[in-house]
Amino acid sequence: MGSIHILNFFDGKGAWGFDDSRFREDYDYYGADQVYMFYYQKLQKMVRTPRFDFDIIAHFDLPKKFNDIPNNKEIIYNKAMKTLELIKKRRNIAMEINTGGLRKDCNEQYPSEEIIKEMYSLDIPILLGSDAHNPIYIAWEFKKLITILKRIGYNQLAHFNKRKMTLIEI
Repeated sequence: MGSIHILNFFDGKGAWGFDDSRFREDYDYYGADQVYMFYYQKLQKMVRTPRFDFDIIAHFDLPKKFNDIPNNKEIIYNKAMKTLELIKKRRNIAMEINTGGLRKDCNEQYPSEEIIKEMYSLDIPILLGSDAHNPIYIAWEFKKLITILKRIGYNQLAHFNKRKMTLIEI
């Protein structure tokens, strides 16, 4: 599973855990638009690298965790769509739909329903995650999410066994 949790803007501040509440002042310093753009640039770089060896991309729109909304939504959305297109070009990669965001300030799964619709149109396989970190959160709100996924059109989830993906009906 590949995901981005650290950004480095090369401005002398060093590595930054943008989804860590202890470093919220840096989010204000950079601004939401720059954080989202750099986040998607890093995801694209991860997917393009020859050493890329992941089966799943996780937390696709994680910069929204603290409910930070970009000002230039269309530009950010276009960058996200280009990232999805790159992911689609890599065969046998699934995207995680993570319910952990439902317990965060954004109160929304990662990624948003709008992005999930685009993933569906690109025929990108999906699987569910809950970022439990505590046993009580295992499979958190999966029933709610499956209802959303079915409404969008998904009727299968990816399943991996020894890194081989198969699809199971939902």
